Amino acid sequence: MMDVGDVRRLGRHALYRLVAVVERRSGDLGSHSRRTSGLVEAVADQLGFSAARRDLVAHASLFHDIGKVAIPDRVLSRTGPLDEDERAIVETHTEVGFWLLAGRGCPLFDLAAEIALAHHERLDGSGYRTAWTRQIGIETRVVTVCEVFDALTSHRTYRPAFTVTEALRRMQREGYVRLTQKHEVRLTPRGFSIAETMARRHRLIERWLTDVLGLDWAGAHDEAHRLEHAISPVVEEKLATLLGMPSTCPHGNPIPGMAKPPRVEPFPLAQAKEGTTVVVERITEEAEADKKLLEHLWKNDVRPGRRLKITEVAPWAGTITAASDGQSIALGLPAAAKIWVYLPSPAA
Repeated sequence: MMDVGDVRRLGRHALYRLVAVVERRSGDLGSHSRRTSGLVEAVADQLGFSAARRDLVAHASLFHDIGKVAIPDRVLSRTGPLDEDERAIVETHTEVGFWLLAGRGCPLFDLAAEIALAHHERLDGSGYRTAWTRQIGIETRVVTVCEVFDALTSHRTYRPAFTVTEALRRMQREGYVRLTQKHEVRLTPRGFSIAETMARRHRLIERWLTDVLGLDWAGAHDEAHRLEHAISPVVEEKLATLLGMPSTCPHGNPIPGMAKPPRVEPFPLAQAKEGTTVVVERITEEAEADKKLLEHLWKNDVRPGRRLKITEVAPWAGTITAASDGQSIALGLPAAAKIWVYLPSPAA
């Protein structure tokens, strides 16, 4: 008899097989999903994603077009431009993909569902449906850029492939990237400014949602994605003033454009020694992407400024246990590596 784990593994295998079906039916797309995944891995690496976060996004990107399994062959393999009705059919693949992937209680498929739903939306409000442009996370934005680049440089039944040079020129015209003298692709000042502004607004909104409205971390993180594109610069500054010009988000990560937080010498909680006392400095962005971990840390009051007494380090079991205010919390070492701490000063 199969247990729950067996059923879940079969379900995941079935989804991977659906990706293969889509690629076989798509003709000119061939290995589009796999090529996109490879590009995502390279870009995420350049952006400084941790290895675990990079691999998560790369694997999730494989499923971005899985909803095309529901599109008729006559539309999917069309050799000319789509008419209005056919385009409407194609645009349903984002919602179908979301329906196939969402609600599985797994970080990989939660992220894959978000990517499937929003990878055709744009920050300027254009795209399949503008209602979703306020929820585009950085992972989805990376996949979107890589997916477009692969689409431009791959052969389609209705046009030949653009060369890499042509594709980059088009992206340059959009003002997102520039080429260095060494032919390296870099964000333009405009692109960097947009990214920094979005990060600032997202983290300010998270502070407001947690500090003022009382939302938990996981809920605030999701809601901030919805709101970060909706507020104006005026509201952004008013919000910062209302919150007392905070230097960090609720998880302890710096807010761009604000005063720098106090300098400490942090290290991963996973490296803490048994018997020592440490102070939580921040919860990394990688941990922010793990909804279940955020919920666990919130429930156990593991947040910036919290003192933790390390009561046990058990490498053979892969865990570390800490105590705070009479409460004990055990974490797996991989999770503990996403929490940065520092040693309190002797006078503290």
